[in-house]
Amino acid sequence: MRSRFFVTFVSGLAAFACAALAQEPPQDEVVRGAFVTTRPRARTGAAKPAEAANAPSSKQAPPAAKTSTPKTVNTAADRRKGKGAKADTRVAVVNKKTDAGAAGVAGVAKSDAEAASKPAGIGLGYTLFMRDEAGGAVRVSPSREFKSGESIRLLVESNTDGYLYVFNAEGDATPQLIFPDARLNRGDNRIGAHVPYEIPSSKEQDERLRWFVFNDAPASERVFVVVARRPLEGVPTGEDLVKLCAETGQACAWKPNAEQWAALKAANARDQVALSQLKDEGRAETSAEREAATRGLGLPADAPLPSVIYMITSSNANVLVATVELIHR
Repeated sequence: MRSRFFVTFVSGLAAFACAALAQEPPQDEVVRGAFVTTRPRARTGAAKPAEAANAPSSKQAPPAAKTSTPKTVNTAADRRKGKGAKADTRVAVVNKKTDAGAAGVAGVAKSDAEAASKPAGIGLGYTLFMRDEAGGAVRVSPSREFKSGESIRLLVESNTDGYLYVFNAEGDATPQLIFPDARLNRGDNRIGAHVPYEIPSSKEQDERLRWFVFNDAPASERVFVVVARRPLEGVPTGEDLVKLCAETGQACAWKPNAEQWAALKAANARDQVALSQLKDEGRAETSAEREAATRGLGLPADAPLPSVIYMITSSNANVLVATVELIHR
């Protein structure tokens, strides 16, 4: 009798535990929920300059590299599909480890007082759009194999006010800074929380510069999107960038040195980063996305979420680096 009661009691506990686990939201929903919760309920204007991050396409489209585990986010750690989520969603949770000394980007100060006032963690989302036959923008998977002549554009959204940097690298070459740009708002790269920014900008006067266009030569290509709470030390912006470009002429392409780049890539080495990726290719850009990007407005909570979202769980992180790897055959 005692044995039967014990078995029944244990079975009941197991069933209760399973039911409780089943009610927990999948990891991908947690990531997307944490990202969207800070979106404004109503449209709001961006922190000036409203279009600071709508980078121009002064070069042809990045030829591309086959998608693999991003170096800045070691996603080999803990990848799984979110149970209970939509069938078209993948989630990866990454536990970062680092060597002593890889402390992040120089110049990003850390203090207990500042950490206490920070939001839960930096979030960075991006959506890759491709130009369709009618000239519109439709969502496309970053893992797509692009062909010569196809055109793409990135839409970037951060969950915090801060500073945006975009680097481009072909193969193992030293990356170059493609945003901020001295020709846009005199190199200002301040961004507003949940104000989407186009790279390159659809407002370019020259229509040919509104998209990255894949050329005929397949090549490895990586785009590094960086959001920082404070300006990165040693990276020229604002009047410093304007002055630098005035001295070097039109071919103004600042490149970090090896030490600077190593520090930047290691910025999230000690952080736990969650990655949520939706399979939403073929979805047309909405009027809300287009208006927010061109007018510098904050996206409302019910606007479409970015296709890919990175979230840092720690409030101590001051920088988030996302790597976009493309395939060009």
